[in-house]
Amino acid sequence: MWLRLAAKRGSAMWVDVLAGDTPADPAAWVRERVDALCADGARGPLYVFIREPPDAALAAILGWVATDRRLEPTVIAASSALASRADIERVQPCGAHTLYVTLDAADAASSAAGAGELERWRPALRVLAAAPALMPRVRVGVQLMLTPASVRDLPRALQLSRRLGKTELLLWDGGCPDMDAAGLAPAEALRALEFAIATAEKLDVRLRPVGFERTRAAQPAATGQPALASRMVVELLRDGIPLPSSRHGLLAADGTALAQSAATGRGVVQLAFELAAAGSPLLDLPACLGGPPPTHAQAPSHGAKREACASCVVDAQCAGVATPLLDIAGLAADVRPLPHWSPLAAAPRVLVLCPVVTDVLYGATFFSLARQLAQRGARVDLVSPWALHADIDAAFSERQPLDRPQGASAVEQFVADGAVDAYDLIVTPDLHSAHALIVGRRLRPETRLAATDFHMLWGMDDWVRDLCPAGRRPEEGGWWPSEQVVIYSAFPGYARLYTRYGVPLRQVVWQPYGLDPAAFPAALPPGDGEAIISAGRHLRDLDTLLRAAAALPAAVHPIDLFAEAELAHVPPHIRFRGTVPSAVFCPEVGHSRFMLVPLQEDPHKAAGITAMATAILCGRPLVASATAAARDYVVDGVNGLLVPPGDCDALRDAIVRLDTDAALLAQLAAGARAAALQLGTAGWAERLLHGSRTHAIDAWTWDHWHRRRA
Repeated sequence: MWLRLAAKRGSAMWVDVLAGDTPADPAAWVRERVDALCADGARGPLYVFIREPPDAALAAILGWVATDRRLEPTVIAASSALASRADIERVQPCGAHTLYVTLDAADAASSAAGAGELERWRPALRVLAAAPALMPRVRVGVQLMLTPASVRDLPRALQLSRRLGKTELLLWDGGCPDMDAAGLAPAEALRALEFAIATAEKLDVRLRPVGFERTRAAQPAATGQPALASRMVVELLRDGIPLPSSRHGLLAADGTALAQSAATGRGVVQLAFELAAAGSPLLDLPACLGGPPPTHAQAPSHGAKREACASCVVDAQCAGVATPLLDIAGLAADVRPLPHWSPLAAAPRVLVLCPVVTDVLYGATFFSLARQLAQRGARVDLVSPWALHADIDAAFSERQPLDRPQGASAVEQFVADGAVDAYDLIVTPDLHSAHALIVGRRLRPETRLAATDFHMLWGMDDWVRDLCPAGRRPEEGGWWPSEQVVIYSAFPGYARLYTRYGVPLRQVVWQPYGLDPAAFPAALPPGDGEAIISAGRHLRDLDTLLRAAAALPAAVHPIDLFAEAELAHVPPHIRFRGTVPSAVFCPEVGHSRFMLVPLQEDPHKAAGITAMATAILCGRPLVASATAAARDYVVDGVNGLLVPPGDCDALRDAIVRLDTDAALLAQLAAGARAAALQLGTAGWAERLLHGSRTHAIDAWTWDHWHRRRA
C-alpha cells in the first residue's frame, strides 16, 4: 500500500510517505505517525493521499484516526483510485470528512497528444459527478498541485469548481517539501495564490490553500490594489504568507468580510493592530483602531467620529471610521485616542527599575535611559539591584555593577516597600517586575506603568495566572489590569503571540531593542573594514553559513565567526574566533565591513536581535535570514539584505554582492546609521515622556512599512 500523510504541525507542514515496496505494516505506520503528531499538538485535517482503491485496511486505519484522535481524515485521491462505484463508496466508511479528487497536470505525453484539460480531467469529472450521491456525508472537492506545469490550469480549475456547484478547490503548493513535485519560485507561487484568491472570490468558489509555508521568506513586489481583508487573506497573513498586494495594506470596507475573522469590536481592533505590526495594516481604519498614520490612511467614503476624538492629537488629520463599522458590537467604544499617545505633565516624577546585568556594554541601557529622561526635565529615581539613586541629573555618570548583591535586591525591596505611589511614570526592565507592582496594588490609578519586554513575553504566564479569571481562556481578553499599563515590546513580528496571551495590542508600543549608543562606536567606515563578522548562539544556522562560505570566491573578505561551538571542517573563508567579552566583540563590529546573521526559522522564538542591534548601532549593514525577527530590524535594500532561511546559495550570493559592490555597501551603511537613531535610548525617552507617537509615520514599525512599500 502506498500512502502519503500530511498535516500542519506547529507552523510547518509535515509530510511523510509509505512507499509501496516498504515492508512496514500500514496500520502500525499510520498509528505511529498520528500518535507523534497528536503529541506535538497537531489539530485539523490529516491529509491522506492515495493512489490505489481504498480497502478495509485503510478504512480501519482512518476510522481509528477520526474516532480516537483530534485529526480529521481528509482523503486526496487520484482518479484512478476511484475508478468504480465500489471504490467511491468505500471512502465514507473510512471516516473521511472530505474527499478531494486530483486534477492531473499536463505532462509531455498529454501535451504531445494535444489533450486539453477536459480530456485530462475526464476521469476526475466522472468521480466528482458520482461521489455526492454515493457518499452523502462526505464533502467533495478537487485538488490541484501548483507547479510550473499546472499553473496555467488554475483558471480552468476554478471555473470547474464553480460549475460543479461551487465545489471547494484545494490548492497545494508543489514546492511543499516531500511532495515529489516541482514548485514555482516562491514569488511566482505567491502571485498565483493571490490570483486564485481574487478569482475564487469573484466566482464565489471555496478555496483552501495548503503548503505555502516555504514562501514566508519571499520578498514579493507589491502588486495591484490593497486587498479586501477576507477571512482567507487574514488567515494567510497570520500564518506569515506575504501576499504581494498586502504590502500596500488591506481594506476593511464595510466590515462584512472582516467580520468573518473578528465578530466583535474588540476582535476587530486586536486583529487590526496585529496585521499592522506584521506590515499589512487596514488602510481605511483610523490610527486608534490599528490603522496607519492619517497621512497614509485611505479615508472612508463616509467617516464618523465620536466625542472622544476631540481630545486626540491627530483629530484634525483623521477622517474617522467608516459608518457601517460602528454597527460592529463594541467597536464604537474604542474610537478614542490611546492613553499612551498623551504626554506626561511637565517635570514628571519617574522611577526607572534596572535588571540584573552581566555585561558592561549591553547592561548600560537603563542607566542610559534614566540619564536621557533627566536630560528632558523629568525628576528621575533610578533603582538597580545594588542601590537607589535618587533624583539623578543628566550628568549622572555611574555604571551599573554587574550581577546581583549577596543579600536582597534593592529593586525587589523598593517594589515591595518603596513609595511606588509617588510617581507619574514607572519603567520596569521586564514583565516580572511589572507583575510585582500590579499585584502589589500600591500604584496610583493615574500612574503610567511602562513594562519593557525585551525577552518576548517572558513572565507573562504570571500575569495570566493572577489576572485572568478562572475558566476564561487568556486569548478571550478582558483581563488587562488598566489602560495605564503599557508594554514596550521589541517584537512586532510576533504580535500574534501577544494575541494568544490576551494582551490588548492597543496597550503595546513597538519599541526597538534599546541600547546606549555611546557603548557602540563605529571605528571605521565599512568600506575600510578588512573582515566580515558573524556571531551569536540562539537559533544560529551555522550549517548554512559554512556551506555558503565554502562556495565564496577567493576575492571575498574573510568572515570572523564568534561562536561557542567547536566546528569541524571550517572552510578557508571562516576565521573561528570562539567567544569573547563584549568589550572585545563590539569594537570588532565597529571595524568590520558588515554582519551576517544566519538564523533558523521558529515562529514562536525571536533570535538574532542583540547582534542585529549591535551592527546597526555600529553603522554596519546586515545580511540576515528573513525570519520575523530579522524583518523587524532589517529592511531589505535599505539597511541590509534578507535571504531565505536555510538557503546557502542565496546567502553566498548576498555576501558576494555586498562585499564586492562598494556603492551598495555605502548605501546600506547609511541606512544602518539612520536606523540607529531609532534604537538609541534618546528616542525611547522622548516617547515615554511626550507620548508614544504610534500614530506617526516616523514611528519604528510605520517607518519600516513605508520603506518596504517604497
